[in-house]
Amino acid sequence: MGFLRWANDVVKNRVWVQLRHFSGLVCLGSVVGAVAWGARMQGNVLGFEALAPGNTPRQLYALVSSTYTWNVVFSIVYPVEFICFIIAKLMLLRRLTNSATRRCVTCVTRTHGCGMCD
Repeated sequence: MGFLRWANDVVKNRVWVQLRHFSGLVCLGSVVGAVAWGARMQGNVLGFEALAPGNTPRQLYALVSSTYTWNVVFSIVYPVEFICFIIAKLMLLRRLTNSATRRCVTCVTRTHGCGMCD
């Protein structure tokens, strides 16, 4: 039982604390990105169908209005995807900079240095 408690403490100390939030943001961004991509493609398909020759004015207006609807869906969903990925990248960048500065401080405080800060 003591080993499991020790192993759990070691894992907790080594695993990034915000890994759950990072993974959730990446997953959410991927799902929302797939929805945004599908909306964009559907809008493109309907836009090209509207430009096809032989459409009556009624068909043309119906296809163009459907194109606008899908473009609005894309315009609403895409910024959510973008924000999720930007926040996830900033979280990762913060972890990398914290790790790098910790290593630099350790290198400077030692008298021999490790040469990584040169």
